[in-house]
Amino acid sequence: MLNWAKYDGNRNENGELEVDIETLLRSWITPDSRMGFIRGNYLDVFGAALIIALVLFISLGYGFYKVVLFAFRNGLSEVGNHIKGYQRLKMNEYSCL
Repeated sequence: MLNWAKYDGNRNENGELEVDIETLLRSWITPDSRMGFIRGNYLDVFGAALIIALVLFISLGYGFYKVVLFAFRNGLSEVGNHIKGYQRLKMNEYSCL
């Protein structure tokens, strides 16, 4: 870090190297030690994104399941009605004979 200050030409009025303490602290202290393990490694952001993605995926899957189930039940009842109607038609033909 001191070499960076020398190359940048940061000198005070006495000609001594002047070091920005904030920059020095940022290079010495890692983010996970400053903000804790979870926030330092962005685990809170990744956790929130994972929860949002999981809820979205599950809700879309459940919605798709319900739509397919509704369509399947409607289709079966309609097919059943056609079969019953066809059977009634056949029975009426035989009863007329």
